[in-house]
Parts: sequence; structure tokens; C-alpha cells
Amino acid sequence: MLKGLMYCAIVFLVIAFIIIMTFIFLSTSKIPYYEFECAVDSLIGENDPVSSPCQGNKDATFNVNVSFIVYAIGFLCFLGWFFLALYAGIGLIILPTDFMIDYIDRPRKLTNADLQKITPKLLGYTTKLLRDGEELKKKYAAETKFKTRNVKTVNKISELENSVNALEAVSACVICRKCDKSN
Repeated sequence: MLKGLMYCAIVFLVIAFIIIMTFIFLSTSKIPYYEFECAVDSLIGENDPVSSPCQGNKDATFNVNVSFIVYAIGFLCFLGWFFLALYAGIGLIILPTDFMIDYIDRPRKLTNADLQKITPKLLGYTTKLLRDGEELKKKYAAETKFKTRNVKTVNKISELENSVNALEAVSACVICRKCDKSN
């Protein structure tokens, strides 16, 4: 847990450093515009203001300083859009492929010959696990009666749980035909 917190802290500090450094150099927005000078008397009176001559056509910029909060929100929005485009593109490409793989690996009905070959093996392994479970249950009940817990018994319970999980995985593989012949 401490390692995860350290990783989060490092990522936070790196992103904060990037935001602060870019804020120092990019916090001023320069908006270009054209500047015209027109005489006041040409705008007032009978002269048409549209056709009246205005002097100058200077390029100018309007500087806008943004606050740190506005800059951070804009930066993180840009970063979020970048990652959205990246991961959405990857996900949309892989989605049809995923559907095809799921269709190929769908559960299929077993033939009677396949079922007759597999059933005795699974039943034998299942009965062995049930016997082991009953023995551990008796042993654990005796140990808890005297308020003592043996580490070996707890380890055997963990091994039994792992074996049951493995049996369930093998059963699922047999039904779905997803596993290699080695399993």
C-alpha cells in the first residue's frame, strides 16, 4: 500500500511540475487583431461612415493573462482529450476483434463421447476434494474448539481452495473448449 501511495505522490508531483512550468511560460494569451484609426468628424454628420476613409491598418495584439486555476483546468482538459482520443481509438479498433474471438470461443454442446471421457476424471477429482474438505472441516472444528489454530491446517485450507478454483477453471475450459490439451 505504501508503494502505491508513493507512486501516486510521484505522479502527482510530476504533473504539478509540468503544469507549473508551462503556466510560467504559457499563461499569457496573445490575441491578434487589426487596428484602424478613424477621425471622429467623419463618423458624425452626413458622411457615410462605411465609405469614409480610415487611416492605418496596424497589426496589434491583445494580451490576456489567465489565472492559474483556469490554466490548470484548460491544460488538464487538453490532456484528458488526448488520452480519450488515444484510448477510444484503441478500444474501437479492438472491439470487433473481441466479438469475433468471443464468438469462436463460445460454449458448445459436448458430444456424448467427449462427455463420457471427461466425466470420470472430473468426478474422481471432485470426490477427492470433497473428502479433503471434510477432513479439514473436522480438523479445523477441533482446533477452534480449543481456541488454537494450526498454521498447517490453515495452509491446507488455502491449498484446498486453490484446488477447487483450479477444478472450476478446468470444468469451464472443458465446457468452453478454451484450454490447451496440456491443462
